[in-house]
Amino acid sequence: ERAAIATYKECVRLCPYALEALIALAELGVKADELKLLLSAKMPELGSDGQAKKNCWELSKWVYDYVSCHLAKYSNDIPKTTFLLNNLVSLFPNNVHLLLELG
Repeated sequence: ERAAIATYKECVRLCPYALEALIALAELGVKADELKLLLSAKMPELGSDGQAKKNCWELSKWVYDYVSCHLAKYSNDIPKTTFLLNNLVSLFPNNVHLLLELG
């Protein structure tokens, strides 16, 4: 299990948008704070203008919310999972993956 966690963390270090690796880390029991730290260290700063930084922050927040949803799911926190999924579905109403998770 430790080898799998180390491998998935390395995957996230190389590509912070590897959602499958982040979800696998959540499934393996990695704590939310550790995942947030891992994500915040790797989300790139896109340019120096304010709009690019705002867009990057929104993307990193979406990724973190998606991972938080899976953390809640694997800890059997159904109300939190449903709340986070409903927020994500409101942002992406036709996303089949989110709708399937909500189902």
